[in-house]
Amino acid sequence: MTVTKLLACVIFIFLVLTAAHCSNSSTPSAQDACGFVQNTYGQRVSLKNAPPIKLYFDANFPTQYYADVKTGIQTWETAIGHKVFDLQPEPLPASTPSQDGVSVIYWMESWDPTLASEQANTTIYWDGDQITEADMKFDAANYTISDNSTSTSVDMASLALHELGHVLGLKHDDPDQSVMDAYLSDGFERRTLYSVDVSHIQCEY
Repeated sequence: MTVTKLLACVIFIFLVLTAAHCSNSSTPSAQDACGFVQNTYGQRVSLKNAPPIKLYFDANFPTQYYADVKTGIQTWETAIGHKVFDLQPEPLPASTPSQDGVSVIYWMESWDPTLASEQANTTIYWDGDQITEADMKFDAANYTISDNSTSTSVDMASLALHELGHVLGLKHDDPDQSVMDAYLSDGFERRTLYSVDVSHIQCEY
């Protein structure tokens, strides 16, 4: 049986540039991408050294998948070596994703039909080169998502690990040996970081 690979997510990026306040300010130097989204100056966009980003569950997000998100957070933080996420225990009231300064994890029962190939997506917002907000959305309208690793469902733990990578600023990395590969087949588990993922995240953090 041929297993069809499905698009795991698309990351949408909104850039907010900070105006220069000094007449003698210089243009920031470009950096090696190291697998990260870059701003118009070629700098890596990430959480930087800010306090851990607060993440909230939307009220509609199934509590049975909280553990998958927590495990994904632990996996990334182990590679980084310090805390970067602050997952809040109490969900927020149900809402619609928007740029509101709050980073939320959504379970979407309705989905843009023109984007039906997406299993999930994460939207990040940044100022200069620092991420200020990230919203994770899981496509429950078009896909069966579970943590049972069945051949007809998308593995939630793998999907959450991938989306959390976007929250950190990572973009898609197409080689198969990366959790940031854009494609995740039904029933396939990708729950641990590959060497390239560790290398990329430690390049910035």
